[in-house]
Amino acid sequence: MTEVCFEWPRPLAEGETIFVAGSFNGWRREPMRPTTRVTLQPGTHEFKFVVVGADGSADWRCDEGRPTRRDAAGNTNNVLTVPAAHDPLAVTLCTFNLRCLTVDDRDNHWTDGDPPRREVMKSAFRKWTAEERVALYGTQECTPEHISALLSEDVLAPRWWQRHGTGRFGDDYEEHCCVFWNAERLYKVDAGNEWLHDKPGHPETHVGGASFPRIITWAVFSTPECFKLAVINTHLDWASHAAREKSVSTILNMARLLQDKWHCPVVLMGDMNSSKDDNVYRALTREGFRDAWNDATCKDDGHWNRTYHDYGVGWRGGDDLSGREHIDWVLATARRSQGACGSGQCA
Repeated sequence: MTEVCFEWPRPLAEGETIFVAGSFNGWRREPMRPTTRVTLQPGTHEFKFVVVGADGSADWRCDEGRPTRRDAAGNTNNVLTVPAAHDPLAVTLCTFNLRCLTVDDRDNHWTDGDPPRREVMKSAFRKWTAEERVALYGTQECTPEHISALLSEDVLAPRWWQRHGTGRFGDDYEEHCCVFWNAERLYKVDAGNEWLHDKPGHPETHVGGASFPRIITWAVFSTPECFKLAVINTHLDWASHAAREKSVSTILNMARLLQDKWHCPVVLMGDMNSSKDDNVYRALTREGFRDAWNDATCKDDGHWNRTYHDYGVGWRGGDDLSGREHIDWVLATARRSQGACGSGQCA
């Protein structure tokens, strides 16, 4: 048995009341204020929210941020799967720089490599999703081609997975810092983008010295148990150490804003282009972020100790279990770490 929290994600108009009804209670309306907790058996449950107006009219609605399916009568309902056993606070996250697409990739070319890098990437995501039960991916250098390949039925099926993030120039082209999440496990309650710049919010400009505009993609999620989690995903500049250091203040300000508004842990993930002996790492950990690698339970395989790999040419980290050479990090304001994988890290 698992206690699940149902929460209506939008404000109610004056005089409106909210209920939840589902297969778990014979579709009887149960009042919410604006949340309610229900103890459910393991299995798949269908439900809907009922908004009752001041005049007594009832409007049965789905939460568009959660998975849906049609029942035998043709009705569209939200769907929730309760596993047989799980830790309600355990959410596995992964950060991964997908590598932008260039003609110089040669044997690692997106479509013409041996094997094509597109297929290698898809295989890796399938493996991590199935075996590590990753519920959220923070990606960097994510292009429209990556998005299309990942949000496919054989990788991150769009029925269950959603994404958030804009391109670094403020459009749907070029590189994104996309966040992908399993909408059956995590419900988005707030999200946005912010540029790393002396004057944040201007995508056409750079933080001083940066080679390109750099962006934060952030989102706040709730689990079925109403445990909230904020995620900040970013990619710091590779060329300018000064730009990376200047970016820290924007990141910390965003983390404080999210904590103050949502009163929840904040996870910072991404390609930081800095080792952990750098001022960027010291500044973030000094302000309360904890390194997931320090709590990781899987460090004995040399390949798991590396992040940036340059297709096997320039491994960073080697057999050093300290992770000091990692440039891809998962940091959090609350301890919740499980391991590391790929050319990024999982926590």
